Amino acid sequence: MQGGEVDRMDEAQVERIAKNLGSFIRIFQIMRNRSETAGLRPPPLDPQYVMLAFLNDGPLPMSELSRKLGCSKPNITALADRLIDEGLARRQHDRADRRIIRMEITGSGRAVIEGRKKAARTAIRANLSGLDRDELDTLCESLERINRIIAKLDSD
Repeated sequence: MQGGEVDRMDEAQVERIAKNLGSFIRIFQIMRNRSETAGLRPPPLDPQYVMLAFLNDGPLPMSELSRKLGCSKPNITALADRLIDEGLARRQHDRADRRIIRMEITGSGRAVIEGRKKAARTAIRANLSGLDRDELDTLCESLERINRIIAKLDSD
């Protein structure tokens, strides 16, 4: 790592890159679901972390988590139980319809997410330190463009 090159990457860029790299989790999940439908077995992701990442955006019904993760409801229940046992998430009944159970991230779960984000930013800074300002801007713009494409894929 070259000392002066790290300074070219400001915190806003690190934040933009980290935010957009996080979207790759979603594209891998989309491709995983499509691959499994086609009879292919892609490499596994850490489903507990992925579930926490989804919950970090707000509480979700178990059925929605099942859809987003591409897992059966029994598997989602097992994942949820592990997160609850570790104090990273909790169940809550929907106020309007008590039959609906939502998962919600806890403060400890948010701390896990924030810890991973911090570690990711440190790794991003180290791994991209050799890029100049123009390259970093191009990377940011490219990741943002990819993120928009992923959002479009996810809405299909």
